[in-house]
Amino acid sequence: MKSYPRFHCRFTILVGNRTHLSNIEKFYYLLGCLQSGPSDVVKGITVSESTYELAWSALVQRYDKPRQLATNLVNEMLNAQINHQESPAVLINFLNTFCENIALLQSLNIPDLGLFLLFAISVRCLPSTTHRLFEQGNTADFPTVDSLLYFAKDRVEVLENSGSSLIQTTVKPQAKLVFNKPKHTNSKPNQSASKAPRSHQGSPVALVANKPAGESHRCEQCNGSHSLTSCSTFKDLSIDDRYALASKHRLCMVCFGSNHWANKCKSSCSVCHGRHHQLLHRDNSHAKIPPSKDPVASYIGTQHSRSVLLGTASVNVCDVAGCLQPVQALIDPASQVSLMTSECVKRLGLFCEQWTVPVAGLAGQLVQSINGRVQISIQSATDGSMINLSTWTMPKITGSMPSAQLPVSVRNKCSHLVLADPNFDSPAPVELLLGADVFSQVIRRRRHDLGVGLPTAFVTIFG
Repeated sequence: MKSYPRFHCRFTILVGNRTHLSNIEKFYYLLGCLQSGPSDVVKGITVSESTYELAWSALVQRYDKPRQLATNLVNEMLNAQINHQESPAVLINFLNTFCENIALLQSLNIPDLGLFLLFAISVRCLPSTTHRLFEQGNTADFPTVDSLLYFAKDRVEVLENSGSSLIQTTVKPQAKLVFNKPKHTNSKPNQSASKAPRSHQGSPVALVANKPAGESHRCEQCNGSHSLTSCSTFKDLSIDDRYALASKHRLCMVCFGSNHWANKCKSSCSVCHGRHHQLLHRDNSHAKIPPSKDPVASYIGTQHSRSVLLGTASVNVCDVAGCLQPVQALIDPASQVSLMTSECVKRLGLFCEQWTVPVAGLAGQLVQSINGRVQISIQSATDGSMINLSTWTMPKITGSMPSAQLPVSVRNKCSHLVLADPNFDSPAPVELLLGADVFSQVIRRRRHDLGVGLPTAFVTIFG
């Protein structure tokens, strides 16, 4: 409907008013201009000299609705996205939306544009029944806010006189922030939860979703009525795929529970007694990974079987001007949230939303020094696509990664790979941590085993 005024004007000037064209020619020109939707209006009309006017009238009757178009234009401007970042693309999108809509509004020749704008803003807040009754009795092409207010006052009297003073409303369930509580406490139920959302102070936020009471457990892999650990399909997956599935559904990596994080779990691996589930246990001394021709890899794994080398990557992040800037990132699926240093946020010029609640995140531990939250966009090195995510900000994430210079032999082992971090073997400060909340979007299924006692290179979207 938004493009109809432009189409109507152009077609009338270029085709409709041309006296040397026959109606059949005009009809075929009309059919050539219509796409799905408008073409359905005239598809049942036979092309002939006498039916062109009928087809044109059907289109006009269907789409020539100035009042509906004006309302849609106002609503589109009211619902326009509020942008906090400065970039040419953002401003161009802003200009395209408002310049086009304002020009179309002015072209409709609304008698009193100001009063109609107030009407369009006000009518959005009416109950649906009252709105329908107003439209049934309205005769003006462009009603004003005064007529709406008069009708609303009369509607109040009707409801009061008919004994309908109590209006029932249906409230949809909304997502809630769930706060961790100590296991042994004498406080009253819901006491902390009733206060915390207002002040953003209290217990750490556990970023998980509540399930409705009485809902039976469903397998996250096949949606069957059994636990994930009993799922044969899940057991057939590789360890990497199991890890990705657990990260996607925000499960505890130790017991696959959905109501707590790993730092609250008392279980351990039955094979090595480590802080992971036995279905996630890796036996590096017996794992045989076939060689891969895919040269793209991110460096992550174990070194000398006792120290852990987490995956690092040099990623491209959009700054405030929309330009891509290199940021040193650490990929850690044990962290349940993503983090960015305050210095990096300042360097990129990004808008930071203030936040004061400690977050359960880094390796399942509480992150106390949270400064705020920022929205970032990361570009994939493989296909150029963008990943949008919300990260928490803090002064420092961790020490340099790796903690010490790696032997030259390790670099030689992966010389055939295109690494996400070309300087993976040299210590570098970490500016961004990509946790379990985006791990499933970052990791790929392929990996490269460099040998016994050496790290494993995992394929990611960064390299």
